[in-house]
Amino acid sequence: MTSKQVEHSHSLFPIKGFITVTLLKFIHWLPDGLTLATGRFLGRRVFQFSAKRRNTMMTNLAIAYPEMTEQQHKELAEKASEMSGQLISEFAKAWLADKQQIVEQIDSVSNAQLIEENSKDNQPVIIVTPHIGNWEIFVQWVQINYPMFGLYSRSRIPQLDQLILQARSKFGCTPFPADNRGVLNLLRKLKKGGIMVMLPDQVPQKGAGTYSDFYGKPAYTMTLLHKMIQRTGAKLLFAHCVRGENGFIIEIEDPKFDGLTGDVEQFNRQLNRQIELIINRFPEQYIWDYKRFKSQQDGKSFYKNN
Repeated sequence: MTSKQVEHSHSLFPIKGFITVTLLKFIHWLPDGLTLATGRFLGRRVFQFSAKRRNTMMTNLAIAYPEMTEQQHKELAEKASEMSGQLISEFAKAWLADKQQIVEQIDSVSNAQLIEENSKDNQPVIIVTPHIGNWEIFVQWVQINYPMFGLYSRSRIPQLDQLILQARSKFGCTPFPADNRGVLNLLRKLKKGGIMVMLPDQVPQKGAGTYSDFYGKPAYTMTLLHKMIQRTGAKLLFAHCVRGENGFIIEIEDPKFDGLTGDVEQFNRQLNRQIELIINRFPEQYIWDYKRFKSQQDGKSFYKNN
């Protein structure tokens, strides 16, 4: 991108920001049935007309579920695309809702006592959740109920960044920017106790991960989670927040491995395996359009039109 293009792009951010935030506020006040149905419809249309998105989803599903037929992959991808289409509406309601409205969206919570048990005597706890269902609702639920810290990545659109930052902190969470200084400050806070939520199923920056199996293929997996546990002694928990018939269903669970192991490669292998187990329970609610396998050691890609 040339300097003129960058300047033009930045000049549009205030307009983009105003439109985006106004749209989110408008969606927040519309009836749920209307916005969710619209989101599902748009999700289907995007899958139908975007060859790039369709290829990514079909490639990921072929890797994850090789025992399925291509038609089964297509049906699952269409359903997952519908669910992803609901996220704009759901995020609007997560970011702009008050405490009572958040609570009313949650149908049930299982094993919340694990958080209390593991956070006794100011013991820090890190809860990991994959990009499944609605993780923003989960973050809101955690900060409503517990002293919470979090990392956030800045949006290039200032107005949207301000809205998300306000949402991530309005119920008591202390957010830290996802940079070196922010991570160091968070570690200092976390050592004294508190709860942190992390989403560990994205490709980290070069030098910040290890190649660990995810559905039988190498996936570049963050080492930050392991470093945080090693430096703070935090207890590890897993969670997911998925859509049910009467609202969101939150479930907390223990790790199925030693979260305090010093072997980062072993940690990441087992981390990915437990994430797989969660996804396999609700595959239609996972974000399959993300290129999780895009970074390979040999430089090759599983994806066409990369």
